Parts: sequence; C-alpha cells; structure tokens
Amino acid sequence: MHVNRRVELYYTRQLLAISKYCQEQTKELVIPTVGQNIGDAWFSGMMTAFREKLTKYVVEISRPLATKVVTDTQKEVDKQIAEHTKTIIGVDLTPFYRAADIQDEVDLNITANVSLIKSIPQQYADKLEVLITNALQTGQTNEELAKAIKQLGLSTDYRARLIASDQMGKINGQINQARQLSMGVETYTWQTAKDERVRPDHQHKQGKTFRWDSPPEGGHPGQPIRCRCTALPNYEDILID
Repeated sequence: MHVNRRVELYYTRQLLAISKYCQEQTKELVIPTVGQNIGDAWFSGMMTAFREKLTKYVVEISRPLATKVVTDTQKEVDKQIAEHTKTIIGVDLTPFYRAADIQDEVDLNITANVSLIKSIPQQYADKLEVLITNALQTGQTNEELAKAIKQLGLSTDYRARLIASDQMGKINGQINQARQLSMGVETYTWQTAKDERVRPDHQHKQGKTFRWDSPPEGGHPGQPIRCRCTALPNYEDILID
C-alpha cells in the first residue's frame, strides 16, 4: 500500500505555493517599508497587517487542500488493498468497504494537516518578525536583511517539502491500518521501498510479521519521519476454513 507519488507531488506543489505567497507578500508589504519608518507602533501595525493577510489566505485553502490530499490517499489505499486481496486470495473485498469504518481516521488526518498547513505562514511570520527586529536593533544594512529574508524563504520551502513527504507516509500508513483493522486483519508484513534510502532498522524488518496492536520499536510503517515503508495485510487473520 505504497504512497501515490501523484498525490504527494500535488501536495508538495501546493505547500510550496504557500511558501511562495509568504515570500511574495514580504517583498510587497514588508521590505519596501523597512528603514523608512521608525517606531514600535509602525512596526507592530505593519506586522499585524502582514499576519492578517497570510492568515486570510491560508484559512481559505487549508481545509480544502487537506481534505483532498487525505481523501485521495484513502481512495488509493482502498484501491491497492483491493488489488492486493484479489491477487493473493482471489476475492474482491471492495463490496465490504464502508467509508464509515475509517471516517474517524480520515477526519483526524484532515485536522492534523490543516494545522500543519496553517503553521507554514505562522512560522514564517514569526521568524520574519525576529529578523526585522534584530535588523532594526543592530543596525543591519538593507542588503544584510534581504539576505536573511531570502534564507528564511529557502528554509520555508524546505519545511514545505518535508511536511508533504512526511505526512504522505503518515496518512497512507494510518489509513492503511484503519482499513485493515476494519476488515479484521490483525497482522501485517513489513515492506520497505527496497532502495538505498531505507534506514537500517527498517531493512531488518523487511518481510517480518507484526501485530497492529503491538507496534515494533519505532512504530508501524509510515510513522517514523519520512518513512516510505508500508504494511501488507496478512489474510490468514480473516480466512475461514
């Protein structure tokens, strides 16, 4: 039940667009005014207006984006489990899928990702305020401040990519777990991505069986940060002689 790269790429691009918006608004609203006005009231007012604009932007897009990413992942997990089931035991179990069985898990993932999406402009604004405050207090040149702000943009881009990569593994893993448990599957086989990026402790788990109610050290597939491993259902749990 691997991560759908199309969904991951979409999520990455959308989060990078949020980072880009933050950087564009900084160039438009903040940089032109720095150094032209002095005083706490000016600085506070400017940052308040900046934060309000970022908040309005992200509030409008965060829930629709999170909902699309999570529901697309749910559909992909269900599709892959159905194909795997039919291949292994020759039975199509899709008629037994019920959205209600895993809706709580879907909702939890949507809520978690809404918070993460909103955190991108929130953290950007917090760090930008620190940079400007430091520049005003230490007498930094505009060139030095511009360089620091550019670096902030790069680090925000990196965090956007990290969130997309990490969350796709977590969403995929948690929905996979919820769907398997809803089917009565109690154990799974650990499956790695089988490349040089697989961490050593996950290589040792390749092909081994684990119980959903007793996670191995480090957690189930997809739980560790940026984990690309997955859990293949063991159908012996639901097959009846």
